[in-house]
Amino acid sequence: MPLEWTASLATGFDDIDGQHKELIEKASAFAHAVAKNQDLADLDQLLDFLDAYAAEHFAYEEGILTARNYPNLAAHMAQHAYFKRNLTEIRRAYQRDGCSEEIVARVYSHVTGWLVAHIKKTDGEWAAYLKNLK
Repeated sequence: MPLEWTASLATGFDDIDGQHKELIEKASAFAHAVAKNQDLADLDQLLDFLDAYAAEHFAYEEGILTARNYPNLAAHMAQHAYFKRNLTEIRRAYQRDGCSEEIVARVYSHVTGWLVAHIKKTDGEWAAYLKNLK
């Protein structure tokens, strides 16, 4: 299941959209690596990058939403925390058990699937809110 950036994921904020494109690219590379059962070191590198970049992106996004008094900020931040927890759990499971169908399924549902759903719905909601403030 390839994950690619599409116009339906655009928020209309170029800086955020650029970061989302990068997240999707790395999440897709990670999912592909897991599906191909690549070396643990390669997966760790991708996970490290994805983890760090997601944290950086989430902090940036949350900073904007805080500054603009976004009313659903707490729920939005909770979703970001959920994503980070899932990455940690997937890493632990992979290191403990190696690649399995369960790991591959979790990567697709909790990493790639979550990103697309989050960007389309949740980020779409704050994007509409911010556009209405202008």
